[in-house]
Amino acid sequence: MDAAVAKPSPGTVARSEYEREERYGAPIFLIDGFPRNFDNLQGWCDIMPHSGTSLLGTLVFDCPVEILQQRILSRGETSGRTDDNLVSAKKRFDTFVEQTCPVVEALEREVRECKTVHIDGSNGLEEVWMATQDIMDGFVTNDVLSANSDLLTAIRNEDWEGYRALVAPDMISN
Repeated sequence: MDAAVAKPSPGTVARSEYEREERYGAPIFLIDGFPRNFDNLQGWCDIMPHSGTSLLGTLVFDCPVEILQQRILSRGETSGRTDDNLVSAKKRFDTFVEQTCPVVEALEREVRECKTVHIDGSNGLEEVWMATQDIMDGFVTNDVLSANSDLLTAIRNEDWEGYRALVAPDMISN
């Protein structure tokens, strides 16, 4: 059986929304397990710049293989998934090391604008989720500061078209 190659699509992004309106009031996405390989990354680079979005950062959940195996087997007891077994898990881990780790390393090494944060995934669910939220909050705070800087630059340069693109419509007087 050939391995499927997942590429980003507008549908993928739409399904991956991170507490959009409730938490931040603006579209913020946490894309889980992506990019898995350089083809995924290329697809992202082809699609996302045209969508008006920016990449705020990358989260990497580090967890020992033994704990992941244990979690997969536990999930397999109730999930009904045929791939929740040690043979399939080993294939997933090997693919992660061969295809995903080089992408993470490239992002850390070559994309300075993309802050990569490692989270200890061996902790309990609540602790990992709290760490994830804290980091996401930090990404959003930094992005707000970038937006404010862009707004001030537009005002200083009397770039009113740029100003209009950055503010809510009710902030513009006629």
